[in-house]
Amino acid sequence: MKLNNILLIWLLIATVGTYQTPIVAQPLSINFFEGTWEEVLEKSKNENKLIFVDVYADYCPPCKVMIKEVFSHKDVALFYNQYFVNYKINLSNKENSYFTQMHQIGELPALMFFDAQGGVVHKETGCKETPEFLTFGKNVLQQYDKAYQTNNEERKYMEKLMSWYESGKKNTANLFPNKSPETLLIQYAYLLKEYRLPYNRVVNEYLKSQKNIQTNINRQFIYDFAISLDNNAMNYFVDDISFFKEKYGSNRVNDKVKTACYNTTINAAQEKDAALFNQVAATAGAANLPNSQQFIFRMQSIYYESINDWEAYAKAATKYITEQKCSDPILLNEVAYKFYDHITNKKHLLEAIKWTELSVRIDNRYNNNSTLMWLYYKMGKKKEAIAAGEAAIAAAQRDGETDYSDTMRLLEKLKK
Repeated sequence: MKLNNILLIWLLIATVGTYQTPIVAQPLSINFFEGTWEEVLEKSKNENKLIFVDVYADYCPPCKVMIKEVFSHKDVALFYNQYFVNYKINLSNKENSYFTQMHQIGELPALMFFDAQGGVVHKETGCKETPEFLTFGKNVLQQYDKAYQTNNEERKYMEKLMSWYESGKKNTANLFPNKSPETLLIQYAYLLKEYRLPYNRVVNEYLKSQKNIQTNINRQFIYDFAISLDNNAMNYFVDDISFFKEKYGSNRVNDKVKTACYNTTINAAQEKDAALFNQVAATAGAANLPNSQQFIFRMQSIYYESINDWEAYAKAATKYITEQKCSDPILLNEVAYKFYDHITNKKHLLEAIKWTELSVRIDNRYNNNSTLMWLYYKMGKKKEAIAAGEAAIAAAQRDGETDYSDTMRLLEKLKK
């Protein structure tokens, strides 16, 4: 298949169908990387992605609107997580004040795009609606991503490699003097990655051909392609994880495994591929990630919510909270509200009430009491719902800056 035809298919996949999926739930959000700027640049280079930076401040209302309504939109999350390394800069932190002068930021939020060298390639300011935010993200990708660039010697060389590979790697000596098939496979895999074209088959073929997988070249190759579970590089990476932790440090290696699992979860959700998703838990366990059960549950949440399999979500949540004896009030409230919103099984709803009651005992805040009110209301427990609603409003008035109008309306309805 000609390179230009493959690129055309890739463009269609990236641009068609953006607004066809209604938001039944908000299971996803933009996944913002936590680390230093140097680590962001390295991640950008390793994954061959541009960098999106949300420059915001705690005192900025439009910034909060973007976080709540745009970054959590399913289409936005899927697109930005797939094509960008995402990062946040909080200007409320005095250590980040230099960023304002360096990049001449006069309005928030500032929505900025950087290349892997840290150069600014695009900047927008002000609150954006979802279609606009998606559109200029795609425009940035099209203008600056190498996959869209045409007519250069590197592309011609890549098309030559593509023809060689698809024809069964024939006439190697004539087409590429002084280069072995193994060297050509390495070059071809890196070029496919650079141009965002399918490379997993080539990666797997090269790795399978190697008798000694622990050479310097092969370890570097494994490190560079262990960015999802769609190819076998991560399997070799985990098998040799002690070496990589010694070379790069445990935190960096753990983050790499988590990123691969996250990328695979997104891919599996888009394809509704349960077999691919099952590899996530196996990989996280084999890599001995810290708090691996919590991480696996987060991936389960993303996957099951994305495919709207709420029964599977309920089982996974119940198993995690019960076995881990979870006492995090934020997580308990988050899961319980999803049960209210999507679950009809009374046994599951009674579990959610127990979790929310625990969250209230641990942290008597508005959100926890409000969720409890809605759960009681769904179960037909009017008296308990009224008590929880009154407690929620009292907490909101005590803490301030909370919109409790929905709670007030339900409370008024219950008291009639």
